[in-house]
Amino acid sequence: MLKKKLNVNKLLRKEVLNFEPYIPGKPIDELKRELGLKNIYKLASNENSFGVSQKVIANIPKIIKNLNRYPDSNCYILRKALSKKFNIPEKNFVFGNGSDEIIELLGKTFLNQSDEIIVSKHSFVSYKMSAAVMGAKTKIAKMTKDLVVDLNAIFEQITDNTKLIFIGNPNNPTGTYIKRDDFIKFMEKIPSNILVFMDEAYYEFAKNNSDYPDSLELQKKYQNILVSRTFSKLFALAGLRLGYMIATENVIKAVNKIRLPFNVNIIAQNIAIEALKDEEHIKKTLAMVEYGKKFLYSEFEKLGIKYFKTAGNFILFDAGKKGGKRIFLELLNKGIIIRAVDEYDLKKYARVSVGTKTENENFIKALTHLYE
Repeated sequence: MLKKKLNVNKLLRKEVLNFEPYIPGKPIDELKRELGLKNIYKLASNENSFGVSQKVIANIPKIIKNLNRYPDSNCYILRKALSKKFNIPEKNFVFGNGSDEIIELLGKTFLNQSDEIIVSKHSFVSYKMSAAVMGAKTKIAKMTKDLVVDLNAIFEQITDNTKLIFIGNPNNPTGTYIKRDDFIKFMEKIPSNILVFMDEAYYEFAKNNSDYPDSLELQKKYQNILVSRTFSKLFALAGLRLGYMIATENVIKAVNKIRLPFNVNIIAQNIAIEALKDEEHIKKTLAMVEYGKKFLYSEFEKLGIKYFKTAGNFILFDAGKKGGKRIFLELLNKGIIIRAVDEYDLKKYARVSVGTKTENENFIKALTHLYE
């Protein structure tokens, strides 16, 4: 008997048919299997290479005792802890399976096919994805020659159909950030019915810059600012996927209508609380990242490689005539995983995360050989 073939493409929504998925960094174990290498240094995904706090690890046995129960769908204890930390009402938080889910939820909550979002040319690809899956249009604003988000260029793209503006601050993958005074001038011009999403995944690394904007303080005046942060970077919990957004109560209520129940697992919720408490580990991580950045800056300069000073825990650098993709592949064969950024329309460049002393030194050693 002949089998009847299922043509899935005929069943798909057109938005899904043409959808371009996110391409994650290459996993360490996968590269070990492919190349038979023992030592792999992953500097591709802006993770915290210094690992999880020992105080967090000590609490894991206690946390896993309740795995037979569903998690608190509203993240009550974590919500309370963050509310106290930032002096923000508990009702102004929503939590997601990483910041990516928050970005996706905004698209599902607010975007129709007739709507438009605005993103910067070289910004995090998930912003465009949130619009694409809903059939909404993405308008792209140029960045400055120094690869900083150009707020004037964004403003010029606004139409009557604009509903959401996505800004990474610091921006991924460039590491550059917009300054407080520039952001305030921008918000003064933005209509109150346009949501301005401030993606602050690298907030903890950037906040010590004296001219970095305090989005939560500005939110008191400009209620259309949405602020997103994560536990994946500084707090070293990328494997647990936990992000959150701070916004007005009416925005949070709208997003919660779409958010699936139990989207943040019980381990993530409880470990995040412990991670917030370990100030010593936080200070150590920040100090080591600053040390690593200075080392990499110095080595890039010795090699004559152009780079962009960063407010995050990663550095965008000029890969020269070879281009980012080729540098990525050549380093891959040496057991060093960095990130080619072709999908950000930055084919000349590559991005490297700031790692441990050993990781940074091995990256520079391998990179130096490529330029000999």
